[in-house]
Amino acid sequence: MESEYFLNNNNSSIWRRLFILVGLVMCGVLLSAVPGFMLVELIPDKVYLERALQLAGSIIIFVLPAIVFVRIFGGEVCDGLLLSRATDRRLWLPLFLSMLLLQPSVNLIGFINSQMSFPEFMSPVEIWMRKMEEMARGQLLLFFDDASLPAVAANMLVMAVTAGFAEEVFFRGALMHALSGKSPAGHAAIWISAAIFSAIHVQFYGFLPRMLLGAYFGYLVCWSRSLWPAVFVHFANNALLVALSSIPSLKEMSVATGEVPKEEVGLYVLGSVLTLPLFAWCVKYVYGLCSRSEGAATSQSSR
Repeated sequence: MESEYFLNNNNSSIWRRLFILVGLVMCGVLLSAVPGFMLVELIPDKVYLERALQLAGSIIIFVLPAIVFVRIFGGEVCDGLLLSRATDRRLWLPLFLSMLLLQPSVNLIGFINSQMSFPEFMSPVEIWMRKMEEMARGQLLLFFDDASLPAVAANMLVMAVTAGFAEEVFFRGALMHALSGKSPAGHAAIWISAAIFSAIHVQFYGFLPRMLLGAYFGYLVCWSRSLWPAVFVHFANNALLVALSSIPSLKEMSVATGEVPKEEVGLYVLGSVLTLPLFAWCVKYVYGLCSRSEGAATSQSSR
């Protein structure tokens, strides 16, 4: 049996696996304070310090717990996190196109999500949610205020490369394993991990589109039995945001902010109607290619 199924031979319950993984994350959160004390003296610039802290936090809170989780249950790190399996090069272009084609629908769903309101007795919750949303937006504006080449490169490193890799290693690598107990498979593991992935960003007015993206990443892992397609699409999504937000003439537009004004809803509805069939075609192509590759790998291993 391949080592990517390292939890199959373990009798631990899902709750025990989740308890261990959450405990490791909590340890990571505590440890992430250490770089803060070190970097504050080394990086006087406030914005670059925030970027450095976010980068260190991604590694300490997501990557290290995922690695330790796999090792606790006796798995090899690269195999257990689905990083060792090669990916068919023919996947990269349709994956990239799928991410572009999904943007109008993601932004439209984000607009619908942003209309969420609560009854009067839940107003404290709504106020807290909107405060979290404003804080997140404030940090993004802080990062994108400088459009110089070093700042854009730093944003790409922190928000696209590191976040794309670290979050996939944890949510689609470790968490989906913990939920399914085998190589990530099953709709429940995919959707639960996607919901947690979205909730942990503490941006509830963008919860639905982020959860749907997380589910798409999860299905890519399930189909390909590799983390790299999800890492690539996650990177492409974040890199597109960084690129658009780094262009002064575009940074306030809805294509960059993801915040669709009411007068543009019709355009996004039309864009979604036009692009969703093409997105479905890309996904069908990716699924078929993954299925053929999986079938070939299975027949080769059975010889």
